Amino acid sequence: MLFTQKSSAASYIGAILAAMGVFPCVPVTLAWVGSSSGGDMRRGVALAMVIGMGNLGGICSSFIYIKPPRFYLGHGMNMGWLWVAYV
Repeated sequence: MLFTQKSSAASYIGAILAAMGVFPCVPVTLAWVGSSSGGDMRRGVALAMVIGMGNLGGICSSFIYIKPPRFYLGHGMNMGWLWVAYV
């Protein structure tokens, strides 16, 4: 929706749907990594690695979302990486 629609209402709905799909993954991933790592040191390192990799997304997004208002490059990169993860 964010890639193809031009109306602001459709873009807001797309942003809400994207947030509903993305944000629940974070606590699930942290709980899974935290419960499957043995020992306090390993658990701390594993959680730090997951959080660090997640924060790299913020750094990458500042370089690919550069041409407003449509952000074709940023949305296209996200769709491409989702396709790679799916395959």
